[in-house]
Amino acid sequence: MAEPSIERFKDSLRHPVSPYSVIDLEKQFLYQFQSIASQFLENLPGADEYLEWLAVLQHYGTPTRLLDWTYSPTVAAYFALREIPHSSVVTDTCIWALNLGKLKTLVIEQTGCKSWQDAYGRALQQIRNNEAPDFIAPLNLEIATPECRDNKVCS
Repeated sequence: MAEPSIERFKDSLRHPVSPYSVIDLEKQFLYQFQSIASQFLENLPGADEYLEWLAVLQHYGTPTRLLDWTYSPTVAAYFALREIPHSSVVTDTCIWALNLGKLKTLVIEQTGCKSWQDAYGRALQQIRNNEAPDFIAPLNLEIATPECRDNKVCS
């Protein structure tokens, strides 16, 4: 299962940050980053562009709920394997491939939106409101578990 960097960060703390949730932790990172970003960076996202800010944070190494994606299988392999030589624990790793065209088609079908842009905009608004986007669901229904196959939202 792919795990966001902020989950790995929270799990690595010697003293867990309870009662903070991952979202609270992410908001704290974002606030700290935004307070100094304009001194070092140009072309920053607008104040209301939460997802875009998270992408900037992630680009500069801050843990977020976002997963890393790339068009390059070589880059994907590098990031999937880069910690293995330094680790004393043997773990499995994998690279996920995504058919973006198929994803867009399925999202439009599942949400009932007229276009990918409408579905994406709706999902961004739901993320800003700390709600789960409508299109979190298994995308390959042939391999989905029976309990998820019958639901629109699966965890």
